[in-house]
Amino acid sequence: MRSRWPIVTIGPTFLLDSQDKKQSISMFEPKGDAYQEWLESRDPKSVVYVSFGSIASLKKEQMAELGHALLATGHHFLWVVRSTELDKLPPDFANTTAGKGLIVEWCHQPEVLAHKAVVCFVTWVEFDLSKG
Repeated sequence: MRSRWPIVTIGPTFLLDSQDKKQSISMFEPKGDAYQEWLESRDPKSVVYVSFGSIASLKKEQMAELGHALLATGHHFLWVVRSTELDKLPPDFANTTAGKGLIVEWCHQPEVLAHKAVVCFVTWVEFDLSKG
């Protein structure tokens, strides 16, 4: 990919198809697995998965824009929003998206990425290419 675009690829540090969750890396403890059941009820390649990690923080306006963009795609979406960021969502957004999207505070990312329902992964990584 680097030969075609000025990017740096970042890969997982463990196997995505591993059933052994002890191999995973997480800064947070799981708070339930409702997302698994929700994913299972979706068609293959029909879900956009959105997660900006445990450090990135969007502004309130950016959260609203992203939420509206997700709704406009027409796809189902699974969006990880940390509990400290939930107040940045538009009022009543979770109810507005009922049936189309699911907002969770945490999920097991490798499991989600390997799921047959996921068609797209939206994330954000910040780094400085000028430093080599």
